[in-house]
Amino acid sequence: MINKFFHLLLPVAAFLIGGIPTGYLLGRFYGMPDIRQHGSGNIGASNAGRIFGITSFLIVFCIDAGKAFLFLLFTQSFTSDWPMILLVALLLLLGNCYSPFLGFNGGKGVATLMGIVGYLSLPFMAVLSICWLIFLYLLKSPGYASLLLISGLPVASMFLFAIHWTAFFIFAALLIFYRHKKNLLVN
Repeated sequence: MINKFFHLLLPVAAFLIGGIPTGYLLGRFYGMPDIRQHGSGNIGASNAGRIFGITSFLIVFCIDAGKAFLFLLFTQSFTSDWPMILLVALLLLLGNCYSPFLGFNGGKGVATLMGIVGYLSLPFMAVLSICWLIFLYLLKSPGYASLLLISGLPVASMFLFAIHWTAFFIFAALLIFYRHKKNLLVN
């Protein structure tokens, strides 16, 4: 009975936890009524860093990635059923992108996706982080650096993870590109 309860509760909790708008809350902490009215208009780590500095970028990124990483570990403590773990990962990502706390408007999902990658392989997440920093240095744009990084993730996952994770990363890449569409049209 308890197991069935958790199988129902985990996906809902994943969406709500993924949807906690870290950048928006940090902006409120700094006295800004709505971070979406400044910078790129997004609630994510890049915009928080653009407005408040590198420390804020790191705080938002680590919290968003950490929420996904820790909730997946929590889920794994209740079930080893890969479809449930995959569903939880998907809902964490969708919660971040479509936060129920902000009228189903949210972040772009990059930090949350990095937390999901970290759950699967911390060394691979570290490699991706280094690649992102190199791309950022070369491209001078967090959005383009993220998109370049995300573009290669489905291909890399074919060699590192089970096929269901590759399908997840294809979906995640398409979602993140869609969430960045304003950046692509503006730049």
